[in-house]
Amino acid sequence: VTPSNNGCVGTPVNFVITVNPTPLVPAQAITTCSGNAFTVSLSNNPPSVILPLGTTFTWTVTSPGGITGASNQTTPVSSIGQTLVNTTNAPIDVIYTITASTGSASSICTSNFTLTVTVNPRPQIPNQTLSVCSGTAFNLSLSNNPPSIILPSGTTYTWTVTAPAGITGASNQNTPISNIGQTLLNSTSNPINVVYNITATSGSGSSACTNNFTLTVTVNPAPSATISGSASVCQNSNSAVITFTGLNGVTPYTFTYSINGGANQTITTISGNTVTLTAPTSSLGTFDYCLLSVVDSSTSSCLNTSNSCVSVIVNPLPTVSTQPTTTQSI
Repeated sequence: VTPSNNGCVGTPVNFVITVNPTPLVPAQAITTCSGNAFTVSLSNNPPSVILPLGTTFTWTVTSPGGITGASNQTTPVSSIGQTLVNTTNAPIDVIYTITASTGSASSICTSNFTLTVTVNPRPQIPNQTLSVCSGTAFNLSLSNNPPSIILPSGTTYTWTVTAPAGITGASNQNTPISNIGQTLLNSTSNPINVVYNITATSGSGSSACTNNFTLTVTVNPAPSATISGSASVCQNSNSAVITFTGLNGVTPYTFTYSINGGANQTITTISGNTVTLTAPTSSLGTFDYCLLSVVDSSTSSCLNTSNSCVSVIVNPLPTVSTQPTTTQSI
């Protein structure tokens, strides 16, 4: 700068003016999973993003319903991040109003921008148990019930399972599907537990949220039964006994049977696996006692059908007709 006054020129003086850059950050938006720490990645890219060396950030945020972990930052920090938890089953947006600052003392330069963080819900499912009959398909029923169960819309499942001895039908599921179910067969006479290690996933790509839980399926054996007691008896005899015997299940057993194709009747074991029925023998003829089904009614109420029969033949009693009596005197 050269001063002058009425034609008199003074001595030039040099002034150095340092122009500090003002941070320029456009509005930002990111997506994160519930419970995951997020960090905003920013890099200098003039003219759209101007990020002077040493830029710091403060912010204010209002936590919407269903979000925990959001808090104001009043002390300048060099990075932007927090850990937000979404306690619902739907995505929630959290908006931060951020001040970017550079320089110090009287030469501080500031600007503001917003950050919208979409917090995707993470599936939360406690360990599950259920009982099923051998050969009957199971389907695990789950419903959203925060905070114990968080089930985002569109949640899918994969799993691994190791089939214990006596079980067939258990297999891994590597392709995500929307329901959990299989058909397991128990070839033994005792209940067997099958443990599934399940991964629940909501969302997709880099914003997918996952969680793990176990499902223990108790596979109860399908009951079977025999019927015995085929007999040929005399009318009005008490010796015609039908015996029902339950197999491969847990007592008590309830047997359904019919006589000569008549109405279904039931009989249940009181203790053990066997129950007997004394067949009425007042009427003559052949009576077919057919076992139709058996239910293991103690625990699983597993039903198995049957079609085995025994016959009771009721024979008439012998009779002697009255004969004339002849005597001879001596």
